[in-house]
Amino acid sequence: MMKHSIILFILIFSMSCSYKEESFSRYLLTLDKLKLPLSYNTHTQIEPSVGYDSTLFNQYKCSWTYKPSGILYETKNSVGVIEYSVGDIGTTPVLVTYNLKGIKIDSLFILKNVGFWETGQNLESAVLTSNNTIVITDTIKTWKLDQNYEIIESTVEVDISRSTYQIKENGLIQKSENQSGKI
Repeated sequence: MMKHSIILFILIFSMSCSYKEESFSRYLLTLDKLKLPLSYNTHTQIEPSVGYDSTLFNQYKCSWTYKPSGILYETKNSVGVIEYSVGDIGTTPVLVTYNLKGIKIDSLFILKNVGFWETGQNLESAVLTSNNTIVITDTIKTWKLDQNYEIIESTVEVDISRSTYQIKENGLIQKSENQSGKI
């Protein structure tokens, strides 16, 4: 009796794993394949994949995202999907990497530092290339205000930094380089 229970458990477990893998494969089939290189900035309109399966998206999506844009890359070990979220200034692309069973490996909010305030602004742009490299340029412009809340031109400073990320074969997203400087 115990032997039959163990065999039954193993069969049910293996079938549920197989179903999850098939489910993720079906989900990927509903996503558009994105053409590289891709560029994003604060004015980029991000469109959802046409005909994506919303039920499967909700099963696999990254927290805080609400629609998939498409497949960025596929390898024998992982797949990268661009999803998007709502940020301070509009839609924000999010790269989510998964193993081929649909388990999340890593994620990167691509335009996460965009914003405006009384004495400055922070703008970002990104380029995603076919060699699984992401270059994010972050531009911070700050200034001081006079008593009339006008910008004092002599106080304007611009700091530009560039971060490079590499998507590894295993799906991990690794920051590989950072450069910055003032103008």
